Amino acid sequence: MLYINQRDYPNMPYPNNAENNYHPPEKQNVAATGCGLCSACMVVDHLTPQSLSLEECVALSVEHKANVRFGTRMIILGPVVAEKFGLKFSYTSDKEEMLACLQRGGRVIVNVANRPDGSRGLFCRTGHYMVLVSAEGERICFLDPYYGPEYNEGELKEKVDSSRVPFLYCDADLLEYETENREIKYYLFERK
Repeated sequence: MLYINQRDYPNMPYPNNAENNYHPPEKQNVAATGCGLCSACMVVDHLTPQSLSLEECVALSVEHKANVRFGTRMIILGPVVAEKFGLKFSYTSDKEEMLACLQRGGRVIVNVANRPDGSRGLFCRTGHYMVLVSAEGERICFLDPYYGPEYNEGELKEKVDSSRVPFLYCDADLLEYETENREIKYYLFERK
């Protein structure tokens, strides 16, 4: 099963935040802002016999203007990727729909953010995409394209089981809390 860590790609350009003249320059690469791209590539690999390279995903994002804001707008890139690879795409903010998709063998790209009180989120400062791989009851297996040493300390160590890296595990309610500031929490991908 494919896992891509965006930190491995500091030299792969990803022009984003187009509506603000692509600033800041140090954030114009996959390592800094490519979590959505890495997540989309992993979903394609998991659900189809095909693959989507990061280079091709960058091109799709730019071509379809999913890069107009900081990072990637999955509401734009998701349907493009799904159509190109023959997948069913939908989105929801309902935890039960997300769990049902995973139980049917689908994949979900979750959009975590800062906390409802405005403090830094468990997984990010502003916004971040990760791939939900499966659910056993309410225990979620996921892949974080920004996985790193911070999983061995503090709150991440307490709330996320990282004993089987790159597979990570947490409770669905934790993801619910970490997505409260998002209009759309879950992007669902399934085989047709």
